[in-house]
Amino acid sequence: MIVGDPERFALEFEISTAYPDQHFLALGLFVVHVGGKGYGVRAPDATTFGNAVDGVKTLLQNPIEPTNPILAGMSAANLAELYLDAFYRDCPENIRDDERDQTAELFLSPRCEWPNFDREFDDGSHILILAFHDCIRLVAFMNDDYQVADLSEQPVRLVEFQDVLRAWLSAFDMQRQSVLHPH
Repeated sequence: MIVGDPERFALEFEISTAYPDQHFLALGLFVVHVGGKGYGVRAPDATTFGNAVDGVKTLLQNPIEPTNPILAGMSAANLAELYLDAFYRDCPENIRDDERDQTAELFLSPRCEWPNFDREFDDGSHILILAFHDCIRLVAFMNDDYQVADLSEQPVRLVEFQDVLRAWLSAFDMQRQSVLHPH
């Protein structure tokens, strides 16, 4: 099931196994669509939904803070490169090695990465959420052997972003309940 507009922003999920346990909830696939591209593993056992649900709830419950002004003015390609330098590359390509902690802090304060508690994006995907007043700029990309791949960028209004998250939580709960209690 897809909630939202995959050409802009949407959450896709499919439950393969539901659990009565409130920690795991279900097992299945979870894909985030940004600007017409999907990010996440397309396999029936890719995601433990307890973590995916917690991530979505975190986005809804914690106010999204305005993005650091240094990151706000960067292109999507430069953001993705800088992110890989700060967190993944042994030899950064765009910063000096002694700037790594300072650069990482730009992404962490305020935090602008999609909450990822269980590595839903084991395919190497990263989704950055950059907030500007009533608008969200989503920048998504794959870490393909420490190189940026499948880069996508999509602005969405904060209300649309939150509506998709709420609708996804509701749809997930309904589908999980129908799997747990078939009629």
